[in-house]
Amino acid sequence: MKRPITYLLTLISLLVVFQQCDNEATPTLPEIVTNPVLDIHDTSATSGGEILSDGDATITARGVCWSATSLPTIDNDKTEDGSGSGMFTSSLSGLGNGTTYLVRAYAINKVGIAYGNQLEFTTSATPTLPSVTTTLVSNITPNSATSGGNVTSDGNSLVTARGVCWSTTALPTINDSKTIDGIGEGVFVSALTSLSADITYYVRAYAANALGTAYGNEVFFSSNTITATVYAIQDATIFDTQAGGSTNANYGAGGDELLQVGFAAPSAMYARTLVQFDLSSIPSNAVIESARLQFTQGSSGLATSYILYVHKLAQTWVEGTTSFCTFNNACPTQGVPITPGGTDVTWNETSYSGTNANPWTTLGGTFNATATVSAVAGSSTIGAPYSFTADELKSDVQWWVTNSANNFGWILKTDFITTGSSMKRFYSREGAAASGNATTAPKLIITYH
Repeated sequence: MKRPITYLLTLISLLVVFQQCDNEATPTLPEIVTNPVLDIHDTSATSGGEILSDGDATITARGVCWSATSLPTIDNDKTEDGSGSGMFTSSLSGLGNGTTYLVRAYAINKVGIAYGNQLEFTTSATPTLPSVTTTLVSNITPNSATSGGNVTSDGNSLVTARGVCWSTTALPTINDSKTIDGIGEGVFVSALTSLSADITYYVRAYAANALGTAYGNEVFFSSNTITATVYAIQDATIFDTQAGGSTNANYGAGGDELLQVGFAAPSAMYARTLVQFDLSSIPSNAVIESARLQFTQGSSGLATSYILYVHKLAQTWVEGTTSFCTFNNACPTQGVPITPGGTDVTWNETSYSGTNANPWTTLGGTFNATATVSAVAGSSTIGAPYSFTADELKSDVQWWVTNSANNFGWILKTDFITTGSSMKRFYSREGAAASGNATTAPKLIITYH
């Protein structure tokens, strides 16, 4: 009687085992999605993924893979970011700057490899030094002052330190006294402390990235005065195809690397230069003590010494992008026709329309009849400073500081016309940038209290 019962129990056990085996799911590939690519720099970025399903089998490896040339697989560059299901973060490194990559998350279980959706991203361009400007000094006491700066570009590499540095000698560096005011692009405020009364201090903003440290324009001050250097926000040359007046005078060079004043005999081209400065950083109640308008000399052709005059402009105007001269060479021609569209100031128009829709009140620029200041053109040494200084120049600046709506800048001209070429040339804003020395751009050096 016991034997049949034993057989029955064995049969029931086998049925239970078979039922369990039948209930077990067959493993499949994992399901995974690729996380967005973030924190993109010149040689690195961040991505990752999320494993939605392990496919009923343990995830033994996971990460992201990437390629610049083909659909990425784990045979390409990849990260290895642990095991198991869920969310993970991946750090991509060793990338090439300015390069477009494809990236996919991956997950591996015993069935095989699964890939997430494909994403595309481009690394930052080749790193350069940051661009930074110095804020004018304010809140001056015998022992402290306030300055700061604005990091306008990180140079395609994260700015890891920024602030101002100062010294009792010109061109301070981070090896002198300095502040440390955060990281990244943007405006920052700096507190200068432990100063001494009646001492002149020189201040520059700085910004550092992986390539090195860049410095802004220099400002110097004492307990009584502040000296600021302001660079041109617009500069351009306008041309008359025949000195003395021409009906075909819509020639301009707002984007040229050289500014020109004078007369070119071979092409009978007469040139004037326009320049404008933003003075909004100087308090409207400031008292201007001195002003110096300074240019950097480029390659010039001079028949003899003659006089350059600076007049205060009376109309607004637009700097365009037309260009035909390089900062390190004489101009092969004098003036080129430009395209209508309001993008270049010319002899006839404040911004060229092609229909004379934006005329100067007076051809060749509308300006005060009396010159603000003048200087002898003289001979040229390329790279040397060329300056205008006078109390009248200070008066123009004072007027613009307190009446900013009337700040249209100055025009430089000469009345000297000769059978030989007498053309004075200066570095423009574009020429300064091309030369690699931003300080050679037209500048206005102002002392005030």
